Amino acid sequence: MVVISMSLNFKKISSAFKGEAGQSTLEYALVLLILLALVMALAALYRFSSEGRLSELIFQSLSHVVQVKEGLGGIQDILLY
Repeated sequence: MVVISMSLNFKKISSAFKGEAGQSTLEYALVLLILLALVMALAALYRFSSEGRLSELIFQSLSHVVQVKEGLGGIQDILLY
């Protein structure tokens, strides 16, 4: 009789772990990891912009930076854009 009751308890325990029992815990863990990644990305962006490197990168990547070369060169560049 002891063997039968132990096997019945094992079936109850194993059936408790089937299904969606740990799904909410996993979802909370994933949401917290995503939130942590977002906070770290925003902190890196803030640090990058506070040092002035973000504005330098933006100005370097502009296709039409106004540079007065020979008087009307910059104005001509703006008008032809």
